[in-house]
Amino acid sequence: MLTSTNMNPFAEWNTRSPDSSPSIFGALPSIPIAPTLPVFISDSLVLRFSANNDVLNCVLLGPQNRTLFSISSSGSRTSFRNVENAVFAVVDFAPHATVEVQGFTPHQRVRDWLRLTSDQSSRGLVLGNDVCFWRPMGHHIVLVSQDNTVLGRITRSADTTALEITRPAVLSNLLYPCIVSATLFLSGRHID
Repeated sequence: MLTSTNMNPFAEWNTRSPDSSPSIFGALPSIPIAPTLPVFISDSLVLRFSANNDVLNCVLLGPQNRTLFSISSSGSRTSFRNVENAVFAVVDFAPHATVEVQGFTPHQRVRDWLRLTSDQSSRGLVLGNDVCFWRPMGHHIVLVSQDNTVLGRITRSADTTALEITRPAVLSNLLYPCIVSATLFLSGRHID
């Protein structure tokens, strides 16, 4: 069962020094910053955020440091663009955080899209009739399917923040929802 509370359990990742272990309000175990950024799965797409401190105004770099996506904010609205500069998602943080991912997620409150589970151990990413779960695991926040297949992860080292997405997840059209949800977790903004 998925429920909602008034917090972003990953919000303080951006507000701590690189040597400290972030507090995430007791909703999930602390996730320390990884000493290095190891390759997760050799057959995964690795997207690096160009700015560790402001994920709401940055680009996502892919293989060969190519810019694949951009994220920009103006006021309370954040837009996500692909390499063709087409907007594929919009998040509005005021008055209540809402999200829309074109072709995947109709306009709705973020708390309904990224629902905190009743035991507060993870957040369910709701995609139509399917739900995947973001949960802390070691130095990462890992995205798993309902059968616990790993689909991706968010990793932060002292100088790099990255989103890794497995080939099956990309082929299942999880790329845009993963980019948006990872950015929300890393943003430090109130998502409920």
